[in-house]
Amino acid sequence: MFKSTVLPSRRDVNGPFSWSQMKPVLIEGFFNCLAGMANAGNNVVADYIIESENQFLQLRKALKSIDVFFVGVHCPLRTLKDREKMREDRNIGDAEKDFAIVHRFSEYDFEVDSSYPPEENARQILAAWMMKSDSGVLR
Repeated sequence: MFKSTVLPSRRDVNGPFSWSQMKPVLIEGFFNCLAGMANAGNNVVADYIIESENQFLQLRKALKSIDVFFVGVHCPLRTLKDREKMREDRNIGDAEKDFAIVHRFSEYDFEVDSSYPPEENARQILAAWMMKSDSGVLR
C-alpha cells in the first residue's frame, strides 16, 4: 500500500487527522497568506492546483484588491503520468484525476506548456506580464 509522505500522520485531540476537515481551512489560510504577503509589499509567485470552482472564487476573493497575473500551466496527460511514476511519492492515477479537473474553473492572463523548458516558459511569462503591465491591464 502506498504511504504518502506529503501529509502528516498525527492524531489530534479529537481523533485521527482528517484531511477532508482540515483542507478547507488550510486553503483559506493559504489564500489569505498570499494576499497578506502581497499587501505587505512583497512580490509573490505561487503554484497551486485549483480543484473546484469554489476554490477559484475563494482565491479571487482573497486577491480582489491585488494586481494579479494569473498563469495557467498546462501539460500533456502522458507527461503528467510519467512524472507521477518518477516521483514515487504519488498515488498512481492522481495525475489523470487532476488532469480532468484542473483548468475547468480558471481564467488566465497567459498560458504555458510545462513540457517546454522552464527557462523558455519563464521568458514567455515575463514578456507577457511586461506587455500587460505596460498597457495597464493587470487585474
